[in-house]
Amino acid sequence: MIRASTLHSNPQAVLQFYSKMRREGASPDGFTFNFLLESCRRTCKDAYGMQVHGHIIKLGWASCNKILDTNLAMMYVDCGQLKCAMQMFDKVPQRDVVSWSAIIAIHARKGDIDHALRLLDCMGSSGIHPNEIEAHT
Repeated sequence: MIRASTLHSNPQAVLQFYSKMRREGASPDGFTFNFLLESCRRTCKDAYGMQVHGHIIKLGWASCNKILDTNLAMMYVDCGQLKCAMQMFDKVPQRDVVSWSAIIAIHARKGDIDHALRLLDCMGSSGIHPNEIEAHT
């Protein structure tokens, strides 16, 4: 239900389903959290996103799934919390071209081109280089 509601652009329903799921004792997984974060991003509910982040930590999903970590950073950016987003990015244990490209694109979209270029240099220094798709974003 959470996935279907996310795919049908119904973020409020996603958040309601998650609350019901928690009340009934069901355990979320990485996929559930990714859909929840997408819904928080769409509604800019950073307080709810912070609760979801707390659940991710409590249930042991933090820093063990780079897609989830990247989505956490994206959620914080979309909710206007760039500092929290950078803290999340800094905690990603094994950065890949996707996580680097996401954080670089975030800074570029926010108009911080100098920081985006510095991050691009750091990405190259770490041995990761943008592929053709990432270079166009």
